Amino acid sequence: MSGQVIHYRQSQIHYHRYGSGSRVLLCFHGFGESGKHFAFLEKALGADFTLYAIDMPLHGQTQWQEGLLIEPEMLWEWLHLMGIAASAPLYLLGYSMGGRIALHLLTMQPQRIAGIVLVAPDGIYVNPWYWIATQTSWGNRLFKATMENPSWFLGLLRFAEKRGLLNKSVTKFVHHYLHDGAVRTALYHRWTTMRRFKPSKTKVLQTLKHKDQRLQILYGKYDRIITPKYGKRWQSAAPNQIQITLIDGGHVLLQEKYAAQIAAALNC
Repeated sequence: MSGQVIHYRQSQIHYHRYGSGSRVLLCFHGFGESGKHFAFLEKALGADFTLYAIDMPLHGQTQWQEGLLIEPEMLWEWLHLMGIAASAPLYLLGYSMGGRIALHLLTMQPQRIAGIVLVAPDGIYVNPWYWIATQTSWGNRLFKATMENPSWFLGLLRFAEKRGLLNKSVTKFVHHYLHDGAVRTALYHRWTTMRRFKPSKTKVLQTLKHKDQRLQILYGKYDRIITPKYGKRWQSAAPNQIQITLIDGGHVLLQEKYAAQIAAALNC
């Protein structure tokens, strides 16, 4: 079984359900993706887990009508509407942007979280430009103006690129999101809407230590966008709670060929 819908306030939240196992696995996708990107894991995990993969607001088939804001508390309401029992232990799997969501949920209701795996996760490192754009009113106004007219920013990017201040992977990544007006608008709306998901390193590490719980983080060995450098700093602060695994790939790790490694992290 895959696509289903719940009605929440004025919105329709679309989600996918895969597998029939007794354990509940919540899957959170990356920027611009949707819950269907976890379908390949059904074969590897479906006997042990039932996977719930929500299309986050402004993604996939979810029809979001609540403005440019989602409060993290809303996710717990969605789980109730999806029929997930409040007493059910939850496993979390977050990829890229979804890693930030998973980390935030961990600190909200740690007693409900039985396990957590992050794949090429956002949320470990807070980019200062992202923080300014989403956490300050003046920064958000500048962000909006830049998305409407990015010429000054693209000029700055070319300047930095010519002087070797940015690697080609980063500049290619930025150009991908700035080349088209509709893409820029979506970027502004999505970043702004997700701004309340901001996990605290201190809270995460305290939660892991208090629960004596293991956080599994998988990174792509050749990922130039999200590298393991900051994850290793977290690991040095909590070596018994954080395990890092390098996968022979880049940033796009939600693929069939990596299913066994992701499944192993969840079942360890």
